[in-house]
Amino acid sequence: MSEYTKEAVVGHMRKWYFAHYEPIEESTPRDSGEWVFIHGEPISPQEALEDQFGGLFDEVLISKVADQLVEEFDIDEWVPVPD
Repeated sequence: MSEYTKEAVVGHMRKWYFAHYEPIEESTPRDSGEWVFIHGEPISPQEALEDQFGGLFDEVLISKVADQLVEEFDIDEWVPVPD
């Protein structure tokens, strides 16, 4: 990570995250009031970012980005963006 600034890494993780995940209400249909997860099960930003970037970037920075996403959008579970 020494080749990149923290800001660049954070920007990269956020860009990747928004390209792959969205709030449940964006595209997830409902049936009888219940969410129908046709594009994939909900996942927390922490889990998604760790799966993608764990071992690549510092875990503290990954957690910071995940926490920012939860705080910023007040959503702790997101779903995959439809293909």
